Amino acid sequence: METIKALRDICQSPKRKNPTASDWGYLKHRFLSIYITKVVLQLGKGKIKPNSISIFNILFGIIVLALLALIQVQFLFLLLLFLFYFSFLLDKVDGEVARYQKNVTLRGAYLDVVYHLFVQNGFILVLGINRYLISGEQRFLFLGMAGYFLFFLSRYIRKLKYFLYVKYRLNKDEGQFKINKKLGRVEKLFVSVLNSFPLKLYSISRRHDAFLFLVIVLSILCFNSMTLWFWLLLIWVAMSMIYVLRFLFLNYFYIDTHIELIHKKEL
Repeated sequence: METIKALRDICQSPKRKNPTASDWGYLKHRFLSIYITKVVLQLGKGKIKPNSISIFNILFGIIVLALLALIQVQFLFLLLLFLFYFSFLLDKVDGEVARYQKNVTLRGAYLDVVYHLFVQNGFILVLGINRYLISGEQRFLFLGMAGYFLFFLSRYIRKLKYFLYVKYRLNKDEGQFKINKKLGRVEKLFVSVLNSFPLKLYSISRRHDAFLFLVIVLSILCFNSMTLWFWLLLIWVAMSMIYVLRFLFLNYFYIDTHIELIHKKEL
């Protein structure tokens, strides 16, 4: 069996060697996931398929979330949070095993999207349900539902340009779409505001791992403080809403440029 260093070169994305500022989350979790990947490859002797890992992880994640919604004992709740993070790492393992086996498939990519939609995105909803069952306050339930919806949008809002590119490519030869990369003076001012540092900070709201970390800290320090839980959910939902609105406008202003870059295979 290859060393951990060799497995990183085989199983993980080349961007690990030339990371950008946005890759910090990728590197952090991939640092741990490769050890699980090595165990899976050794125990399975190459016979465990990546899609089997994905399906197991979806079912495992849903079970953990269901228990998180119902459990009201602090120690058990914390244990389930760490199991949820283990599921988060398994989401990396299936892809690493696929690269090792040279068995990357569209079905695997589909299962990855299903996991993100129903497991990762469902975490804030489950947390809202848990706090609602403990406190009986419906505001937690509403925030959980709003958070799930916004988490879903925050994950896919940046991919709208790829959906539109499919339509552009299908109709390109018929001249149905014109590319217009010029922005007016007011539009440039609006874009500069949207790209300002304070508004960029709200991108943290799309990080499920950052939210999980805060939930773990709050579960350790203030498990029974409904006021703090309410403010955590409220602030995260508010940040998610700002993030979604920001990218809705940015997609509108930059869609022509993005389509052209995608067509040139530069984005």
